[in-house]
Amino acid sequence: MKYKKISDDPIYLSILNYIREHGEVHPSELSNVYNITRQAVDHRLKNLEKEGYIVKKYISGKVYVSLTDKGMEILTSKIMPKYIRKTEISTPMFYKIEVVIPVVLILTGIGGLLYFSIYMADYPRGVFSLLIWILLGILSYLYLRNRGSRLLTTT
Repeated sequence: MKYKKISDDPIYLSILNYIREHGEVHPSELSNVYNITRQAVDHRLKNLEKEGYIVKKYISGKVYVSLTDKGMEILTSKIMPKYIRKTEISTPMFYKIEVVIPVVLILTGIGGLLYFSIYMADYPRGVFSLLIWILLGILSYLYLRNRGSRLLTTT
């Protein structure tokens, strides 16, 4: 299918998005990712550069491409609105995975405290169990907040 403008072509938009996600990209990397010849990649990059969406940089004798401000504008107007996660906009804090897992871990610790205190008559062991579960809850919250939420998003 022929598109009148490069900015409407999903292949060009996909290449721009890949460059946005990975920073400076070598054309061979694009060739491998999209499983097309290097010449086809060079043709598309030439068109993108002509439109002002990318810029070529030479580093250690190798060519790399990166996104320009105009390229980022096209992505934000064409692609980004489709990929805004509803959970980031409308989900209350207590439904987010970053909060649910630590709360479950802390509740498990409270259950351990009750179990060891009531059924085993070993209060110090119950307190130790609770402290361990609280520590696990805090660590999981920090992990999910900083790194884990990126693992849950689709690319």
